[in-house]
Amino acid sequence: MTAPGALPTMRHAVHDVVDGAHSWGTLDQAPARSTVVQQITLRVFRPGTSLRERRLLHLRQIWPVAGAICSAVSLLVLASRGPAPVAASIALAVYGLGFLCLDVVTARLRATVRELTASSTCTPGGLVVLGDAACVRATAARLVALERELAAGHLSLERYLARWDEVYTALPTDSNRT
Repeated sequence: MTAPGALPTMRHAVHDVVDGAHSWGTLDQAPARSTVVQQITLRVFRPGTSLRERRLLHLRQIWPVAGAICSAVSLLVLASRGPAPVAASIALAVYGLGFLCLDVVTARLRATVRELTASSTCTPGGLVVLGDAACVRATAARLVALERELAAGHLSLERYLARWDEVYTALPTDSNRT
């Protein structure tokens, strides 16, 4: 038997899929590819970003997979009711319109997101490192610790937002992004 809290509950899993894992933003670690050894990206939302805004930003981020699932379901449903080319066209439209709508709806929000990225790439001349992965990880760790303190009741919501704002303000804006 596993220890209590060792595995996420179904409620937490659903929450992470719908809302994202963190209220402050996202931490994405891309798997190694042919030339990229490591890539890590931290996106921090503007402090006080509402649940609705976070959900829209999260949906835009996961749309490539979520949209593919929606398109596949619509293709299966429509293909049984009509010509396959029409069903395929509608499925493609669902996928494409999802990107378009989410881009339009989240444009203002995306402009307020601060981002840090670090990557390592293999080149014929050796390993090229862009950005500071240690800084990205340390910043993410600070935000996770703040979130845990809030959840444990050791931090008021106002203090949490103030500390989140300290981290957010210290990050580069779009014009001088790392």
